[in-house]
Amino acid sequence: MMSIPLLEVHTRPLLARDRRGGGERMLLEALRLSVAAGEVVGLLGPNGAGKSTLLRQIAGQQGAARVLVNGQELAGLSTTARARQLAYLPQSSELHWPVAVAEVVALGRVPHRSGRGLTSADRQAIEQAMTATSVSDLARRPITSLSGGEKARVLLARALAVEAPVLLADEPIAHLDPGHQLQVLTLLRRLAGQGMAVLVVLHDLGLAARWCDRVVVLHHGALVADGPPAHCLDDGLLARVYGIAATRGLRDGAPYLVPWEAVRP
Repeated sequence: MMSIPLLEVHTRPLLARDRRGGGERMLLEALRLSVAAGEVVGLLGPNGAGKSTLLRQIAGQQGAARVLVNGQELAGLSTTARARQLAYLPQSSELHWPVAVAEVVALGRVPHRSGRGLTSADRQAIEQAMTATSVSDLARRPITSLSGGEKARVLLARALAVEAPVLLADEPIAHLDPGHQLQVLTLLRRLAGQGMAVLVVLHDLGLAARWCDRVVVLHHGALVADGPPAHCLDDGLLARVYGIAATRGLRDGAPYLVPWEAVRP
């Protein structure tokens, strides 16, 4: 008997008005996607493929999608109840006010609060999220004083503080140095090992091949591959979708992939 995926998504076609041509263009075709508890699924594709659009659909911020968590459809839930099921880390977040880092992370607890101050459970979740992302030493600093990489880790901590069963993360390592990239991916694997379902947008194919259980590849708004990285990221797909060739190998029994050169379409 097959288990119910922790996250199940059914989208409808999403169109946008083409300002140049006057008609409409396809942003994202209808697709089905699932993520099981314990899985890290990498959402891949070139710029403009529809990755961020898909995450926004799942998060309920753009277009319509049928989303189920643990078999429960989220459409009938309140905004607060839905927020407790899906933690969403967007690609970018404007932070113009000099709010202390600890207060920013505490915003992740808003879906759990009922007007009173922070509870002991809130404080524990905040502390754990800040420790996991190595931002505890920044707790009192204004968010506006941080580097791009530091802000990225604080925003990830805010998402983790929600303690939702599903994490949607849009390029969480984009502004990080290699050491912190590996730290974040190790953290995502650990969260999955604790039963979370993780759907993460990545541009680094090498890291996706190493750290993801599955990859879902979008191209021109269509899902063109879904499966283990070793099967999906073959030479044909890399040439067709990314216009590149890669070199491959093994290190300590784990496969690696390095984009090597551009190829003619």
